Amino acid sequence: MHQAISDFLNTVIDKIATAYNEAIVSVVSDAPKSVVDFNNVAALKKGQRYIRKTDLIFNKAISALFLELFVEQGVRCTRQPDSKGRSLLVCDEKNYKHFISLEQTVTFPKVPWYREFNKNKQSDYSNTYVVLVENSNEGEVLVSNMNNQTASRNVFITLEDFTIQYFGRKLWDDLASALKDLESASTWHKWFDLAEVCTKANRQIFSQQLTDELRTFDYEKECVRYDLSNSAFKALINTYLEQETYKLFFSSDDFAMSFFSSEWLYKKYFHKDSLEKTYVILGYLKSLEQLLVYLVRRSCQNIGISCLIESKNRKGKKLNKAKEIDIDSDKFSSTELGSMIHYLRQPENQQVFNKLLDLTSINMLLDFIDGQPRKERNMYFHKQNIGDVDIVCDIRNRTLLVYCVILGALY
Repeated sequence: MHQAISDFLNTVIDKIATAYNEAIVSVVSDAPKSVVDFNNVAALKKGQRYIRKTDLIFNKAISALFLELFVEQGVRCTRQPDSKGRSLLVCDEKNYKHFISLEQTVTFPKVPWYREFNKNKQSDYSNTYVVLVENSNEGEVLVSNMNNQTASRNVFITLEDFTIQYFGRKLWDDLASALKDLESASTWHKWFDLAEVCTKANRQIFSQQLTDELRTFDYEKECVRYDLSNSAFKALINTYLEQETYKLFFSSDDFAMSFFSSEWLYKKYFHKDSLEKTYVILGYLKSLEQLLVYLVRRSCQNIGISCLIESKNRKGKKLNKAKEIDIDSDKFSSTELGSMIHYLRQPENQQVFNKLLDLTSINMLLDFIDGQPRKERNMYFHKQNIGDVDIVCDIRNRTLLVYCVILGALY
């Protein structure tokens, strides 16, 4: 790794660690309670100060890095602070000043340095605005939009393209590696995050995003993973999507509320912390039982059905036996996954299934529903912890498939 890049990495890590220690001391100190508590204003202000400080640390360090790299190439270059304390690089090129600004995050047109930068520039020649975003599709669109909305002399460019243009691919590879190390190290010094509250407005936006995901999720890929890739299951997926049955998950029914809660936790929180993860999957596994209760009740309204009910004999030994219970009773609502599966396995009850399914496909479906979810519930709700993010992702993806095939088969 280039020595200047190594020095940059060590400098940023050390200074952010210092800022973190100072911030933690500040946060734990007592502060008077606000008259109106908008998500703890005092703590939020401390968080804002921490963000500004770490942003400034990074900005000064990376501008110092590029200054050193330009000097190594024989380019006359200096650093000049703007009104916010951020560094602008000023290179002397052919009798004019070339200003280079580096911003960690930016959204046009609200660029804090944009007006000042134009006011203070010393020539009409092109200046360079380095936008510190990745060369992803989103990054390319952002930079392209910014260039389209500004005068041609103002050139917005990603950090990767800027580094390669002036210093070559090899140096960019070193810098990219250092930035990954910096990202990894900085997670140790992250002490807060913004928690998005599930208000009506936020729920509406989230629901639309989730609707799009449920509509475009690769259900067939998940079917292949679980050996469910026959024509019957493909037909169930098509039925689910064509009838837009996934919209049931935005209703006020219990299964929808449980699913939505787990999705909110999955998207907003669980990737960001080191907590044990059972709290995320709880709603997924719970909603499965609630959904089956909903579907069985819907298909067999106002009739008695035979369900497995747990009971005890006089010696206290648990017994599982079939018993007729009324579908509108509280006891039916409290029946568990095994009872629902028992009901659906009975030949006389299988008329509730989609006509696309033959007996083999019905048994495959019921084995799939009764297998892994029951095993996971017994594992994670009693003894085992979940520390691996991939386990939660797998459970979540499989749950989306279970919802799809169940609703395709029974709704």
